[in-house]
This record gives sequence, C-alpha cells and structure tokens, in this order.
Amino acid sequence: MRAAALRAIRILPAFHEAITVHLVETSPALRDKQRAKLADAAEVEWHERIEDIPEGPAIILANEFFDALPVHQAVKTETGWHERVIALDDDIFAYDVAREPIPRFEVLLPPQVRAAPVGTIFEWRPDTEIMTIARRLRDQGGAALIIDYGHVRSDAGDTFQAIARHGFANPLRRAGEADVTAHVDFEALARAAQDIGARTHGPVEQGAFLTRLGIETRAQTLMKNASEDGAQAIAAALRRLTAGGKENMGSLFKVLGISHPSIETLAALSDYDPANGASRP
Repeated sequence: MRAAALRAIRILPAFHEAITVHLVETSPALRDKQRAKLADAAEVEWHERIEDIPEGPAIILANEFFDALPVHQAVKTETGWHERVIALDDDIFAYDVAREPIPRFEVLLPPQVRAAPVGTIFEWRPDTEIMTIARRLRDQGGAALIIDYGHVRSDAGDTFQAIARHGFANPLRRAGEADVTAHVDFEALARAAQDIGARTHGPVEQGAFLTRLGIETRAQTLMKNASEDGAQAIAAALRRLTAGGKENMGSLFKVLGISHPSIETLAALSDYDPANGASRP
C-alpha cells in the first residue's frame, strides 16, 4: 500500500515534493523489506512509535494496523464477566478464565451486549493507539485513513485467530510462527476518537469506498491496454478488493476516516450512508 500510494501521488508533483514519509515499524526485518520496496519511491524515515514522528499536519495511513494489536477477552459466567486468560494444561497452552469477575464490567459494555447469555465472549482493545492518532490530528491538523477487517458495530464474539501457511491455525499452538490477529471494532475506534475531540467519517465497507473513488473506471482503463491474461488478472483483483463474501475483501474490510474537527468531509466517506448504500443528501 505504501509504494502504491506514493506512486499515485506523482500525478501531483507539487504535493509529492512537499511531503516527507514516516513509517512506524518496530521490526528490523520488516524495515529492511520496506527500505528495499521504497528505494525509488521517496525519502523515508522510520520510527518506533507514532509519538516519535515530527510535529505538523499529517496524512496517516493505517492499513491492517489495528488488527495486529493485542485484544482482551471476557467470558460471561453465572457469577459475572471474567477475563479470559491463557494457562498451561500439561505444558500445553489452553484457555481459562480468571477466578474473580471484573468489577462493574457491565457498565463498560455496549448496551446490546449487556444481556448476553452465559458463555458469551466479548473482546476489546485498549484505546491507546487510536487516541494517540486522534489527539495528534486534533492538535496539529490532518486526517487519517484506517483500513482493516472488522465490524462496523460493537458486538459480542470471539475473533481471535491465527493464520499460518495461508490457512487458519490454532492461535495457542506454535507461538511465534503464525500471524495472530483479531477483528477490529470500528465503532469503538470511532467512539474513542470522538471522545478526544477529533472528527470521524464512516466507517463504510471497503467495496463501497473504492467504488465511490472510481476503482471500476480505473480498472477498465488498465484492462484496455493489458494483454488477455493481464486483463483477467486486473478483473480478479478488482473482484477481490470490492466484492462481498468470505473469499473477497469488499465487505469484510472497513474504512474509517479521522480528521481535525475543521475538516468536514473526506472523499467517499463523509457523504456516504452505510444503511442504504447511497450518498446522503
């Protein structure tokens, strides 16, 4: 996404020349890959934390960032909501629940989850990262685009999962050898950003977002100048990015915009009504 975004803005030379690129990446191995990928794209600086980026207005792109952040889970039992923990069972990692319930946890839950039946799992992430982004935009200006897989509304459910060798795996097995993620609660992200004084836009499904930005027109233009195999590859990529269903990203991925309060609209987000799939009047 980073290289593609930098290529796209070359059509605006003044903008391309004015920006500086900063990446937040803690992995030395991934930094090396990024450095090779972006060698001809722009001058890039790397940072350990968002807070380390130099001050000033910013355009922040967070693509599959929040899904990699740790989640907490709580399980509803007859005695209340208990935190779900990981314990050892014959030297094998296994799920367990904390002995004591979380005090007054019901007060913190979304209303639609408070009456959930026994056995329900609710998961959440700390608001630290989203509040850091929102606070920067509120105080210094700019906007952020958050693209990730998750749900528009807060709800119960266990989405903690692991991917290894392009397939689902047990997240408690082979620790460190699988990509461990959990779905993003976009309502919680938006609420945290709003609470700190930033403006939010969306969220909307990725398919709707890209369609409103003109991805279909762009794909048709590329297909006209491509070989038959190339055109088929472009059509497949378009379907993968915009179509619904488990095999595609169009409905599973969501897009949320966050901005300084004075920015009233963001393209393909601010004037889109996810309830009926049309522009607001």
